[in-house]
Amino acid sequence: ALERTERVAAVRKKADDEYPKAVSERDAKVMELMGFAPAPFDYMGELSKLLEAQLDGFYDPKTGTMYVAQDLAGDAATLALAHELTHALQDQHYDLKPRGGYHPGKSDEIMAGSMLAEGDATSTMLDLTMKAQGQTALDLPETVFTSVMQGAMSFGDAANAPRFLRSTLIFPYVDGTLFVHTLRREGGFPRVDEAWRDLPKTTEQVLHADKWSAHEPALAVPAPTFAALGAGYTRVDEDTSGEGGLRIALEEWTATLGAAKAAAADWGGDRSAVVQNGKTMANALLVVTDAPPKGKPEDTFAKRAFEAVRPGLEKIPGKVTKDADMICVERPKLGPLAVARKGRAYVVLAGPAERS
Repeated sequence: ALERTERVAAVRKKADDEYPKAVSERDAKVMELMGFAPAPFDYMGELSKLLEAQLDGFYDPKTGTMYVAQDLAGDAATLALAHELTHALQDQHYDLKPRGGYHPGKSDEIMAGSMLAEGDATSTMLDLTMKAQGQTALDLPETVFTSVMQGAMSFGDAANAPRFLRSTLIFPYVDGTLFVHTLRREGGFPRVDEAWRDLPKTTEQVLHADKWSAHEPALAVPAPTFAALGAGYTRVDEDTSGEGGLRIALEEWTATLGAAKAAAADWGGDRSAVVQNGKTMANALLVVTDAPPKGKPEDTFAKRAFEAVRPGLEKIPGKVTKDADMICVERPKLGPLAVARKGRAYVVLAGPAERS
């Protein structure tokens, strides 16, 4: 049990241990470049503050240590302890150590595992919450649960954090729990154990449990090329966002979370590339959608995503160039931001721009 200052220090140490400084600095620059965070942006500092405001406890698989806030009492203490004990049991049976922290190029797979872990622990915690009423977590309406969880990110220090960061943090808890509840309705916690023994490989499989059951793989998508930028650029990162990461990104330019979900649906695969030339940086994400149903145009899903984000992009300050398949905003300080589509694919491009 830790007092607040001790808990803050423990959270920051865990974050520093799991994410190399160079990685967090690069991620901060990419968030600035995409327009998801103000410049300059202290990624680890903002993440730590958000975690400090939201977390009543956490479990560290590297040391097998469970931390809870010393000032918790009554039901709050019981629920926090239940959540972290579940993580300890997960580690005991399925070894969480290889699945946490930073794994280059595997963000989607790591997030999928995190969704299972947090969904499992949150579902168990909700069982305790509903026990007094003679009910279980499965009796709590999904709309109520989702609203409460998302509402918690709209108060205090959390409300001041960039939306992209808040959505990334809450995503595994909300959608991971919905995945676990789907499995529990199919076969109770033994069905959840099956997921632990056969881990979901993509966030798409977690968002659509039937795709996990069917072992639907992601499409192999190559990282975007960057020869058009000219000489001197090198690729400094390559990764996969997955349907989950894509949804969080597209939410920046859609009117509602529901619209972002619809735009990101029917994701087939993606790959991103961050390139750099001195202080100049650019980011590109190539997404390939699933094949549409028979009889539908090949570009059905890519066009749907493009049309969903177009209005939001048009509102960004800057000179807009557009046609039926492309929109580009020349931002005064951040350089171009563009989305273009062709067939089943679309790209999101940001930069190049000098990041000082």
